[in-house]
Amino acid sequence: MQLKYSIIVPVYNQWEYIPDLLECIKNQTFDQEQFEVLLVDNGSDILSVPKFLGANVRFLQCKQPGSYNARNIGIFASNARWLVFTDADCLPDKNWLASLDQGIANLSLSESTIFAGHVETVPSGKFPSLYEIYDIVKGIPQHKYVKKGYAATANFACSRELANNLGGFDGKLYSGGDHEFCKRAQHKGVRLKYLPNMRVSHRARVNASEVFTKARRLKGGQFMQAKRGTRWITVLRTLSPPIFAVKDLMLSIEHPYSFRIKAVLVLVLVWFVEIWEVLRISFFMSPERR
Repeated sequence: MQLKYSIIVPVYNQWEYIPDLLECIKNQTFDQEQFEVLLVDNGSDILSVPKFLGANVRFLQCKQPGSYNARNIGIFASNARWLVFTDADCLPDKNWLASLDQGIANLSLSESTIFAGHVETVPSGKFPSLYEIYDIVKGIPQHKYVKKGYAATANFACSRELANNLGGFDGKLYSGGDHEFCKRAQHKGVRLKYLPNMRVSHRARVNASEVFTKARRLKGGQFMQAKRGTRWITVLRTLSPPIFAVKDLMLSIEHPYSFRIKAVLVLVLVWFVEIWEVLRISFFMSPERR
């Protein structure tokens, strides 16, 4: 019997999170015999693979830097009809796969659809740090992403046939490859479908280093995705004060007012980090990959 789902997880220096991820996957209400898990190491500095992975878990390696290269290795090695992507620092809900399965069953032409699930950013403890608060308020608003025509690979699924037809992700990108993949798919008539019950929790980044590193990676991804003749537009946008981003944070009424104010303070710091990153890459330095 062919497997129905291949869960693909790129891992770069986050092996300490994998036992919790595997425990969440082990607790899925969906039949364990119908899916596999592919853990793809992407050149971690310290490789600490759990000794007991489980019968349906495989360990793979990708020597080329970049999580999208690692995802492509997973696509190539997968044995299932459907590909499900999440990240090492995510914690899938027990009904994660069952909700996806129901969503696929309810939709005609599902093979030509990218499915995106809900992502909730959660703190590490009862009293979140300043940077965790920023990450929580900013979040990963998957439903908004889908309306704009893309989805984050923290909770993302498509058929293997679709991924192969598109040639996988763009491995040259360290960030924004999910956005680029979705846009390429839509040019071929593929649609996006948001599944609110297909849920994962995403660990909030706890300190300045983690938040700023992500900001550099995302901004570098935007810069590298732009055509050479239009990269100046990315520079100008980055230099402009993040007025709309401040507005979005302040309108996040599901969070306390104090959280929103703190998030704006961190956002200002992030803005300066993004400016420095764009200037740095403009002088032919390598973009951030972490």
